[in-house]
Amino acid sequence: MTARDACCDTVARVNRMKTEIITVGNELISGCIDDTNQTYISKHLAAAGIMPMRRSTVGDVASDVVDVIRKAAERSEFVIVTGGLGPTADDITIEAAATAFGLELEVDANIEARIKKFFEKVGIPCAEGALRQARIPRGAEIIRNPAGTAPGVKLTYKNAVFIFLPGVPRELHSMLDTAISSVVSSKKGGAILSRSIKVFGIGESNLEAMLPDRITKAKNPLFSFLPKRFEVELRITAMADSEEKCEALISPVIEEVKTIVGEYVYGEGDDTLETVAFKTLSDKNLTIALAESCTAGMVCGRFASTPGASSVLRGGIVAYSVEIKNKVLGVPIELLEEFGPVSEQCAISMAEKAATLMNTNVGLSVTGNAGPTSGDGKSEVGRFYIALAAPGVIKDTICITRKMSRSRNDIREVASSAALDLIRRTLKTI
Repeated sequence: MTARDACCDTVARVNRMKTEIITVGNELISGCIDDTNQTYISKHLAAAGIMPMRRSTVGDVASDVVDVIRKAAERSEFVIVTGGLGPTADDITIEAAATAFGLELEVDANIEARIKKFFEKVGIPCAEGALRQARIPRGAEIIRNPAGTAPGVKLTYKNAVFIFLPGVPRELHSMLDTAISSVVSSKKGGAILSRSIKVFGIGESNLEAMLPDRITKAKNPLFSFLPKRFEVELRITAMADSEEKCEALISPVIEEVKTIVGEYVYGEGDDTLETVAFKTLSDKNLTIALAESCTAGMVCGRFASTPGASSVLRGGIVAYSVEIKNKVLGVPIELLEEFGPVSEQCAISMAEKAATLMNTNVGLSVTGNAGPTSGDGKSEVGRFYIALAAPGVIKDTICITRKMSRSRNDIREVASSAALDLIRRTLKTI
């Protein structure tokens, strides 16, 4: 039995609330985009101790949306609907819900004011269509959207609680856990609390082998594996009479898992590899310069996405060609000719030269061959090297290498993640 199967078997015993997921959008029906929302919602329901019994997708046809909503109300206790909450003419989900439930739509003045304020802040005229998002079925509860203008809506019809959320993944992700918790807590008459551990550098199956069954197969707190792109999130969810009792159940499990998984744990909750790398440097008052080849600025861009990055990030050089490695960074031509641009020696030189050129405490480099072919006829496709130089901070420049048999962009993404993780691993204990 896989980790995912074990998780599903456990949650089915924890909560038998009849639950289903509906996604709305012509782009999903036509296959123009992948319906990642269904998978995301299912995993988060599992983390909350709920096994969805049905998943369906419907296009942007009002009568079809009304029909699927009405059928869901007859057979389910909890329904999550995503998509069709935006400002355009094909965003008809809320109108369809009002029709299905026989409710009038009313303009919520607070939401309308928030939408107008948003457009004023970004300096764009507020289109009339945007204000359609302020029309809410009478009696509905508003779910705040911290990442966009379309609010979520919570409605109870017959024996079913419906949650309507935007289909934009970034917005859905920011709202989902709060929405699920509000329903589960009310249904169970208590509290539900989840905490997560972020892991990089080890796969889900290897993690499962490390962790004892008494943790991964427990009923309360419930343990879930949530694989993400080249990372794994370990979610621990407890249900009890109060948040304090939930925390008392979760905390010892969190600490034990962190002890077992060890160096692969890079953070908790909302931590990302870039925010953790930034905090590691910031806490130690260190600055960094980057020299990137195969990642072509991905590491620098991820750093720059973190608020306050300018306090540690001096700059970066995309040294994609041998000529730039030599003439801009100053990597000796003799070294490049003898060992090649994809080599430990080149990575070390790039990191050291970057730190010197930009006068920083730390220099970080990435060089590799992301494929699909070997451009120089020498380097191994899928191989990359990452070096970290910190004269006066650590004794010697550190270099690691990895090899992957994945797509070009997958290799680049993993290399950028491994580079950020190397900062954490190397500097956290100095």
